[in-house]
Amino acid sequence: MYHVALPIAPEDAYVEEKVAAVVGLPHATDAVRVTLVHVAESGTDVASVPAVADALAQFDAADVAAETVRGEGRPSEALLEAAAERDADCICVAGRDRSPAGKRQLTPGSQQILLTADRPVLVAGSVEADRGADHV
Repeated sequence: MYHVALPIAPEDAYVEEKVAAVVGLPHATDAVRVTLVHVAESGTDVASVPAVADALAQFDAADVAAETVRGEGRPSEALLEAAAERDADCICVAGRDRSPAGKRQLTPGSQQILLTADRPVLVAGSVEADRGADHV
């Protein structure tokens, strides 16, 4: 199975984009599993966090296996640690919508992951944000 580690922030505005990117992977229902990583205080049931619950519901609806992990410390470091501990094949992060002059950029956490990860990083984005762009 292809294993994807995916961070979920407390109020994650990019849940749909990240889920869509993973669900869009080849043979996702048969060959992909996801670990949702959420940083929270000890004892927190991360599956009850609204953004995490939303992601779990979306993966369930797409018939893609997903589990949750509570991380500690800085979110980017917790994600990298969870990906390494679980030997994830890929990490999925989100880009960030900007003005046409700024085009698509990464959040600071996503940029750190992209620069320091020791495994492939999938950057999810919105097709709507790129409509009309003059590039491929």
